[in-house]
This record gives sequence, C-alpha cells and structure tokens, in this order.
Amino acid sequence: MILVILATLGVSFINVALSTAISRRSTLTAIEQTLTETTDMAALAARNVISTYTLTVAEIASFPILSSSDVTPFEKQAFLQTKVDQYYMRFGGMADTDGYDEVHGTDISGEPFFQAALQGKSYMSSPYYEGNDGYLVVSAPVISDGSVTGVVYFQCDTNILQSIISEIQIGEEGDAYILDKEGTTIAALDTEEVLSQENLIREMASNPDDR
Repeated sequence: MILVILATLGVSFINVALSTAISRRSTLTAIEQTLTETTDMAALAARNVISTYTLTVAEIASFPILSSSDVTPFEKQAFLQTKVDQYYMRFGGMADTDGYDEVHGTDISGEPFFQAALQGKSYMSSPYYEGNDGYLVVSAPVISDGSVTGVVYFQCDTNILQSIISEIQIGEEGDAYILDKEGTTIAALDTEEVLSQENLIREMASNPDDR
C-alpha cells in the first residue's frame, strides 16, 4: 500500500508540474500575442496621426501663393494664419532655404524638421518643451519648378499623441508609452514621465540588472 501511495503521489506530482508548465507557457504565449497585437494597433494609430498631419501640411505647402516671388512674406504669413485657424494648430511660419523666418525673425536652420523639409520631405518632430508646455512641429517643403524654395512649419499640441495612449489598455495595471527613435518617452499616461524626458532604453542600458 505504501508503494502504491508513493507511486500515486509521484504520478500526481508529475501531472501537476506538467499542467503548471503547460499552463504557464500557454499564458505567456497568449500575453505575448496580445501585446504584439496591441503594439501593432498602437503603431498603426501613431502612423495614421503622423500621416494625417504631414499630408495636411504638405498640401498647404503646395499652394502657389507660397512659392510666388510676387507675394510678400507678410502676405504669405497671413495665408498660413488662415490654415492655423482652420486646422486648430498653435502656430505657423515659413522660412527661406537658409532657415530664416523673416516675419518672426527666427533662425530654424539647425532644427531637424527644417533639415528634413529642405531635403524635400514632410516631417513631424519629437515634442519640444517650454516648462510644462509641449508642442510638435510639422514641416513640409515649398517647391517651385522642382526645387525647394522654402519650408513651412506648424506647431501642434502634443495631445494628439496622448490621445493614442489613452485608448490603449494593457491588463488591469499595465501602461503604454510612445518613444521616439532615441528611446525618449514622448507620450505616456503620466505626463511627468514625458516632461522629465524619461529614456527607458538608456535606463536599461545603464542598469542591466533591472531588466
């Protein structure tokens, strides 16, 4: 009887261990698949938002008034302001190919959004922050006779990224983030993590034991 009991307990133990391992593997696989699908959906939403704004600004940049040499910079700015109001953006401006915005007296030649537009590409920047206030810059080239003759740029609220994050639910306590290509957090439910320019990739690299 002792041998039978021991054998039964052994078989039961093995069954429990196998069941636990299989259940754990199935759970991890399901979680991984769910997170992958959620990430893909969030990435698609982010791409759609970026495309919407870059295409809109590219369309604005294509208006003949902006490439005409007969129109003054202040007249061009008045046109851009109508688009700022129409699309509820914060600011709009235009710079020449040297990066100088005559109307606002601003040099943007060193900014990535200017450099990208100068190469003929529409572009959305990572957020810029002034204290607790943040904004994105969307730029596009003004093209005449196949050549870039200027760059238009608009400031947009960062809440367009926050709105993507707010729609993502990861379990009961999970959080979603949007990082830029450097790993800096540019959208999170906790705005302090965004304002502090938290960089998860750098933190992981400097603290490998926390992975």
